[in-house]
This record gives sequence, C-alpha cells and structure tokens, in this order.
Amino acid sequence: MESNRLDELAARFWEGACSEAEELELRKELLCGPNLAKHSELRSYIRYLEQQSSDDALGDIFNKQILQAIEQKKEISSSFPWMKMAAGIALFIGLFFTWKSYSDSVEVRPVLDEIVIVDTYDDPEVAYREVKKALMMMGGKMNEGASYAGSLYEFEKAKNEIEKDGEEHSDQS
Repeated sequence: MESNRLDELAARFWEGACSEAEELELRKELLCGPNLAKHSELRSYIRYLEQQSSDDALGDIFNKQILQAIEQKKEISSSFPWMKMAAGIALFIGLFFTWKSYSDSVEVRPVLDEIVIVDTYDDPEVAYREVKKALMMMGGKMNEGASYAGSLYEFEKAKNEIEKDGEEHSDQS
C-alpha cells in the first residue's frame, strides 16, 4: 500500500471517519505489512484491540447457547400470564367464600351497644378541677412552644436583615 494511502486511512481512523472496509484495510496493512515507525502508535493500538477481542470472544457456541436459553424462556413465559390470572381468580373466589362463611357465623351487633360511658369521678366539681388542671398544663406547654417559635422568628428576621445589609455593602464596594 502506498504511504500516502496509509497516512490518509490513519488520519481518518483517528478522526473516527473510517468505514468498515477502510478500517479492515488499515488493520491488514498495519498488522501484515512493512513496519513503518511513523504509525507505530496506531499499530500498537490495533494489536491491543485484536488481543482484547480474541480474549473476550467466547465463541459462536456460547452465543448459540445464550440464544437458545432466551428462546426457551420465551416459550415458557407465553402461558405464564394465563396462570397468573387463573391464580388471581382462584384467590379472589377463595377469599370471597371465606369472608362469606365468616360473616354468616359471626353475629353483627351495632357498635353503639358496646360503648359504655363510665365516669371516673363521682363528684362533678372534682372532675371539673381535674380537667381544668390538665387543660391549663397543656395550654402552658403550648405557650412555651409558641414563645420558642416566636424567638425563632425574631432570629430569622435578624438574620435576614444582616444578610440584606451585607448585600447592600457588597453592592456599594
């Protein structure tokens, strides 16, 4: 092969503009042709690619085995959706009859009959004082939370003012 043609193919290869036929021609020339020091880097790269492809190649037998396994999975899975639907329907029917037999055997009573209101205090004034004490305690806790939230609001407000002042000073500089 002419040196100019080899240079042109090498340039196209590095640019990624080589067709497959041109790449095969370039590989053949670099691997089997005369040694040109000018393309030693490309020759090393192509040899490396050849070595990797031969190391990684598992062969046609492996590819056939994988394709056969995929085809077998497709054949098995073609009836599988029907099995899913049949199992779902059977489960639904089983649950329906189980629920039906359970609801027939259990007497359904109104919920209101079961609720019994029991007073814990006999004296209404004592009950009132206890409720008032509990509500006052809960109100105090809520006020503590509100005062804490108020101080957080004040802190956030001061922080925003400081940031605003910092931006104004940086704009003036």
